[in-house]
Amino acid sequence: MTSLNENNLVSFALHRVISANCDMYSRLRPSALLGFLIQSAIDSADNLGFGFGSLREQHLFWVLSRMTVELDETPLWNDTIEIETWPRDIERILYRRDYLIRKNGIIIGRATSSWLAIDLKSKKLSKVSEGEEWKFVTLRDKKAIEAAPEKLSAVSGADCCTIETQYNDFDLNGHVTSTRYLEWAENSMNTAFYKNNVCRGFSVNYIKETLPGENLAASFEFAENGDLLFEAKHGSSGNTSFRCSLHFKTIA
Repeated sequence: MTSLNENNLVSFALHRVISANCDMYSRLRPSALLGFLIQSAIDSADNLGFGFGSLREQHLFWVLSRMTVELDETPLWNDTIEIETWPRDIERILYRRDYLIRKNGIIIGRATSSWLAIDLKSKKLSKVSEGEEWKFVTLRDKKAIEAAPEKLSAVSGADCCTIETQYNDFDLNGHVTSTRYLEWAENSMNTAFYKNNVCRGFSVNYIKETLPGENLAASFEFAENGDLLFEAKHGSSGNTSFRCSLHFKTIA
């Protein structure tokens, strides 16, 4: 294993919260925060030599599998937040990555995620080259959240709507982009709900990709602890594509 210190593997990125990232109450939307976290992971991987470009040389690409985010405070319009991120460990076929979220130097949030390396041609699960593995395990004792990203159960609520996928839903890999699913979940509640409820964390599970031409049947319910649980299934097959939970705090 190559000898290095923690600073070589830890990345820091500043993100200014602009109006396009906020809801009508000037709060950073969960889906926008998810986008910041994903972009920080992409930039970190690029800097460490196992980003999307480098992985294509191994005929692989990254897919986000799960993420759990905990927030002590919700960033607001014009805030600048700093995201610290690092590769945390390898657990069988899952590549773990953690994050710390700061505002004015104070930690206001934490996140942990699991990523998969997928073969470009077969679309089967794979692994990065053994020569890169040391980068993923060196900081296995540095943890933002102790537990693994939450694995979510099926939602038992009735279908609430049909989602027709559109041009802007798809990313450069040709499937629905990660943040769009969370936007759909956010939209399952009306604006009046958000006036008195602020998101203090969320978990997302990406189960099966959604391709152009596919529509989804969405359902949601509230858990006993008040979390909003959301699930989207492919209309053509009934297979689950995505699940998430959103944790809210009621405000006066």
